[in-house]
Amino acid sequence: MALQACSTDEKLAEGRLLASVGPENLYLEDVLNSIPEYALKTDSSAVVGQYINQWVMRQVLVQEAVRSGIMNSEEFQDRLKRLADETAMQM
Repeated sequence: MALQACSTDEKLAEGRLLASVGPENLYLEDVLNSIPEYALKTDSSAVVGQYINQWVMRQVLVQEAVRSGIMNSEEFQDRLKRLADETAMQM
């Protein structure tokens, strides 16, 4: 797990980079679009910090699952198909 800095030009081109885990980047705009406005009216720095921490942990877990081959397992593929089928039926 690593937080990366980015150049000023990159920040201007893509928005403010808050965290990076492997190839995935989290930008301030993504965070603000994901958190309801009412939550930001209380203690916005704590809410944003919690979101960033949860995002980083989620990315670490997903990338470890990919690395270990879980996503290629038969059980995973079966569960993925069932989820896709259920989602399609609800649409």
